[in-house]
Amino acid sequence: MKEGVIDHKTEVHVEYARELNDANMRQAIADYNKVRETERKSYVEEVKELYKEETGKDIEPTEDDILKVQLWKEQEKICLYTGQQIGIADFIGPNPKFDIEHPIP
Repeated sequence: MKEGVIDHKTEVHVEYARELNDANMRQAIADYNKVRETERKSYVEEVKELYKEETGKDIEPTEDDILKVQLWKEQEKICLYTGQQIGIADFIGPNPKFDIEHPIP
């Protein structure tokens, strides 16, 4: 003010910590969503490749298939109830042997 840089036309914006936390949370969510979208794109290619290896057939994965693959990988490709190894053609395609669902803790 003494140097004349700030005068009666100067606008001052004050942000509360609450607003900063909200902005940080929005950025964290945006970053998380970006990572998940990148993962989903890689799953599409992985499904196509693995399904072709197991069955010799081409497949265009659906959104449900992508979600199933995410859960399958989180479960380390093993049935949580039997401990049996699950192949990708066991839950994707015309004759699935398994349903991949969210486990209930």
